[in-house]
Amino acid sequence: MNTPRGIKSARPVIALLFVAFVSGVCACGGGGGGGGGGSTGGTGVRVLHGSIDSVPVDVVSSSSSSVVVSQAMFGLADSYKSLRSGAQILSLTKAFNTSQVVDSFSVDYAAGARYSILLYGDHGAFGVRTALIPDEFPASFDGSLVRVVDGMTGASALTVTASGAAPFAVSFGEASDYVAVPSGSVTVQAVRSSDLRAAATAVVAAQSGKAYTVLVAGELGYYTKAVVFADN
Repeated sequence: MNTPRGIKSARPVIALLFVAFVSGVCACGGGGGGGGGGSTGGTGVRVLHGSIDSVPVDVVSSSSSSVVVSQAMFGLADSYKSLRSGAQILSLTKAFNTSQVVDSFSVDYAAGARYSILLYGDHGAFGVRTALIPDEFPASFDGSLVRVVDGMTGASALTVTASGAAPFAVSFGEASDYVAVPSGSVTVQAVRSSDLRAAATAVVAAQSGKAYTVLVAGELGYYTKAVVFADN
């Protein structure tokens, strides 16, 4: 975790206080942090919330009358939520207010598919951004798989090392390819590619036959966090 080097506006401070509060008293967002298994797998859709000064969000579908993903919060891992098969529009909205749409995505959902909606950026220079990421990996593989999603402001690209794998790069707002790693304790370290400044580190308790996503979230130079999601 990176600590502040100077006085910042009250906006990120309030966001951090909110995250600390909900992490301590509310289990509705699922597990999180740098360890493996912070979420369970499944199929459907989930949110990777990496925008430190954005409020919790929901996901609604045009094929369902109820909220699909409820109260996805910054830096917290959660499992996939199921979707009905067929063409539909997935809308990312502010929590508790489906009329305030952040972004929408058209998908033709096939049973067994997995999608992540990435929320990243900020309410300042970068702006709040989104991306729909298909979570696709081989049906069978040796050992475990790990990839990194860069949702951290302050770097156009990250260079990542993971135990047992060659270093790889991932751009801001994108997901890397999955890389094969041995099962067991896998350390994933991300640095800013331009100057190798440390961004975040996660330790994944990788199980054989399992795939994992590590979200690098927050703002470099203020507060960053690596969050582990189980993908199956």
